Amino acid sequence: MAAPNPAAVTDPLEPQPLIEGVHTDKTINDSLLEHVWRGAGKGWWAAFAVAFSALCLLLFAISWTLYKGIGSWGNNIPVGWAFGIINFVWWIGIGHAGTLISAILLLFQQKWRTSINRFAEAMTLFAVMCALLFPLIHTGRPWFAAYWLLPYPSTNGIWPQFKSPLTWDVFAVSTYFTISLLFWFLGLVPDLASLRDSSKSKAKRIIYGLFALGWRGSGRHWAEYRWAYVLLAGLSTPLVLSVHTIVSFDFATSVIPGWHTTIFPPYFVAGAVFSGFAMVMTWMIPARRFLGLKHVVTMKHLENMNKVMLVTGMMVAYGYVMEVLQDPHVRSDARRVLDDDLLQRLCAADLLVQEVPHPHRRDVGRVAADQRRHVVRALQHRRHLTASGLPVVELEELRPHLGRHQPVHRHAGPVLDAVPAVPQVRPRGRGDGGQGAASRAGARLARRAGRGDALMSHGGGFVPRRFVLAEFATTGALLDGTKQMREGGYKDLDTHTPFPVHGLEEALGLGRPKIPAIVLCGAIAGAFIAYSMIYYMNVFDWPLNIGNRPAHGPPANIPITFELAVLLAGGSSFFGFFALAGLPRPYHPVFESDEFSRVSVDAFFLSIELPIGTDADRAIADARSAGAIAVELVQESER
Repeated sequence: MAAPNPAAVTDPLEPQPLIEGVHTDKTINDSLLEHVWRGAGKGWWAAFAVAFSALCLLLFAISWTLYKGIGSWGNNIPVGWAFGIINFVWWIGIGHAGTLISAILLLFQQKWRTSINRFAEAMTLFAVMCALLFPLIHTGRPWFAAYWLLPYPSTNGIWPQFKSPLTWDVFAVSTYFTISLLFWFLGLVPDLASLRDSSKSKAKRIIYGLFALGWRGSGRHWAEYRWAYVLLAGLSTPLVLSVHTIVSFDFATSVIPGWHTTIFPPYFVAGAVFSGFAMVMTWMIPARRFLGLKHVVTMKHLENMNKVMLVTGMMVAYGYVMEVLQDPHVRSDARRVLDDDLLQRLCAADLLVQEVPHPHRRDVGRVAADQRRHVVRALQHRRHLTASGLPVVELEELRPHLGRHQPVHRHAGPVLDAVPAVPQVRPRGRGDGGQGAASRAGARLARRAGRGDALMSHGGGFVPRRFVLAEFATTGALLDGTKQMREGGYKDLDTHTPFPVHGLEEALGLGRPKIPAIVLCGAIAGAFIAYSMIYYMNVFDWPLNIGNRPAHGPPANIPITFELAVLLAGGSSFFGFFALAGLPRPYHPVFESDEFSRVSVDAFFLSIELPIGTDADRAIADARSAGAIAVELVQESER
């Protein structure tokens, strides 16, 4: 047998690369967008047919449930809403990995996050939407849910019960979905601009341009964008922990034996991260194969995700073991009945075999090239929420004397997301319009001069703005050139890059970002509004005597107060960024340049706005002396 090639043997201690092969910014961009531009093949249509069939089955099941009632789920005393709560918790659980990967890994500056965060973020949004279906359908008549359950003044004169964990669920899950949606879209804006600039079709360029909201890689944009994105990540991190903790309170705050336990919050959070990462891998592994993304989603990413699943799987297994070990110390008759139940023992043994790492099955350092093992492992891991909840439901059906689930009275979370309206844009590179150009007849007359828009001469004629657009070879050359031009007396400067460049804020002379102060004000306002609302409704307008406890209980108000504080803070970060950046603004004079379309891929530009009367030739010469490799004069068109 031939000896192995020493060159093919890699050092096991050598870290694997995050990107395989040698690539430039352009080749990476083209490879990532290649599957977007190519037409749908037979495999895509086959997958679409399967998904559409499943959607039709879902619509039929929902219609049947609404026609027959939720009794068709098999819900009965003592199982109040077992089918609904199992599916609700399962979908919420697998949706946690998206925000975890995007937010926590961003805060810890983990570079491997960027190749997989889009998978996770998209999965989070769809998983949370699926989760919201079950409590909404469980109301029996969803079209009455908003009328009866949401806190708004009505002739009924009633308010939700803010001491109930089911009400906490509504605020927690709605906040989680909204913040995840804002976080996903904010991170997607530069990518949408890249799609806009890479589009060959006029229709696609218009569509992507509308959603890109006029993003042009401005240094002023990046300065506020980085703060807005990091602050959203910082808000999302405690939100991830709080959401499934509040979901666990649906069980932990009850008086049912086996559920009234303090281990549920950390157990639910660990299980959610565990199953969420597994679900991401379930979709990511075939996607990297069929979309041709193996060079950006490498074995390094799979290794790191396996490590996270290994740790959280051991935490879940610890929860299983502790439940079994605590049984002999619980003296209630109900727990002694459960201790003798063969079903619980069989389920516990099966789950422990799945979750406890085996030296051969869970050896992270021996991941083979064959990826089927990852798929099997992920499919096993993401089952745990349903499997762990199912024995409890079955036991409740077998032991009616153990207690009863109470039906849900208040649980609704309709969320409305708004998309800002943007004027229609025109494509670039044509004689009658630049990239992203919009119909601006009459609009320029109403612009504010303080924003540097088109000026009017004394005679009322249109005076177009002029810009010197200088391209630099590298980010270092752009940084030095910006400093030199600013020292030369040019004040109206802006940079345009495909990614944020450290030091450009100082070179442009930008002040301290305003986003942190806006977010702080939003958080304070959210907390104040939430607590004041609860206090007024519970103490003054509709006091309830629950167990002879006082109408105002501060600990019970903390979950909703926290969720609304995060919601308004996240909204302030998102909308505050667009307001400070002056977006949406689909047209800018720099879009008149054909070369500017490369700014979202691999080009670095410096734009200098020339005041009226400034010699353009002198500015062009100064830009060349500052190190620019290409300089052109662009002028705003009147249309």
